[in-house]
Amino acid sequence: YKRLSFHDDFIVIRPDRWDADMHEGTVKFDQIVRESPYLVVDGELPWGFWSVGADPDSPSAGWIIDGMQTARRLFLQHYTSLSIIHNYKEQHPNNRFDENNPPEYSMIVWKKTMITEDSLRQHHMPVSDSYFQKQDGTKVQRNMFDYIRDHLGYRIELQSLQLPEKLQSGKENQLKLGLVNRGFATVFGEHPVYFVLIDDKGKVSEFLTEANPLDWQPFQPGDTAYTPLVHSVNQSLQLQGSMPAGEYRLGLWIPDGSERLKYNPRYALRCANGNTTWWVSEDGKYGVNVLTTVEVK
Repeated sequence: YKRLSFHDDFIVIRPDRWDADMHEGTVKFDQIVRESPYLVVDGELPWGFWSVGADPDSPSAGWIIDGMQTARRLFLQHYTSLSIIHNYKEQHPNNRFDENNPPEYSMIVWKKTMITEDSLRQHHMPVSDSYFQKQDGTKVQRNMFDYIRDHLGYRIELQSLQLPEKLQSGKENQLKLGLVNRGFATVFGEHPVYFVLIDDKGKVSEFLTEANPLDWQPFQPGDTAYTPLVHSVNQSLQLQGSMPAGEYRLGLWIPDGSERLKYNPRYALRCANGNTTWWVSEDGKYGVNVLTTVEVK
């Protein structure tokens, strides 16, 4: 049982005779809500030619799957992925509508459905303070498709960093990093968490922490208020006495746990903060979230 998970291949939100009793308020729906925090969850909408372009006499004709309610389900059931094969950009020349002028399927409608921070908070959905802002602080519009795309799986957002004014070589230096997960799900797979120091030549010193991203749940499972959890990465950096004094970049490096992919930056976790620099080493081994610059003395 531990090797199984959930896949809902008929996400339609409103009750339907084909939904296998998987709509909100049913025992099956609640089971996924209860068990999904610890599982990889996937799903898909029905075919758009069935729900949107069906025979006009069919009960499903013109059925647009509601974007906000879909996002809410994906959040409650901790979805890590969602297929875009169905109800997005389909071509079905043998159906009743004009293949050169097909109807707009649900995900196309989602792209035209604009959302606000207030509308998300009313549905207890995760949202970053800066999600509706550009890096320069000006406002930016978001649509339902963008929101679901950006929040499937994990979305790690750094919150705070505590460290000494200067790091001392040959001594222990206490660091504490706070973060939240604004995504729908936790981080699955093995991902060791490191603090790193990068010198002016790009040489990287690694400091493994005890943090486990699998524990970075968006909220405490079972919490019906869905209060975002603040997770901490704590580490005592023991710097060698021979470490040269000078200015370093302090970074957070979360590589893949396998030896084959560990030093491939494409598989390292990148945080969602717009003001956090993503640094890739010249040798192509490291993908690091740069936190700040520090002085070693």
